[in-house]
Amino acid sequence: MAEHDGITEGLECDNAAVMAGFTREIFARTTTLDLHLLIRPDTDLDGHFRAWCTDEQEWLRIGGWNFCIQDVNSGASA
Repeated sequence: MAEHDGITEGLECDNAAVMAGFTREIFARTTTLDLHLLIRPDTDLDGHFRAWCTDEQEWLRIGGWNFCIQDVNSGASA
């Protein structure tokens, strides 16, 4: 994990990410990437944000403007 915020340091599974408040499940897509992520509910999707990648089981720093983002549960664009 590149960044340490005192909350997510050392977390290495989906359940731990959810317990740390990363409860919003999204798909983030580009023409070359499809990511299944967990983020905090109040995340600003237009800037940089931290996300837990459920596929690779690692923390990512995402530039939101580079992705088409869709909420998993609603199916609507975020």
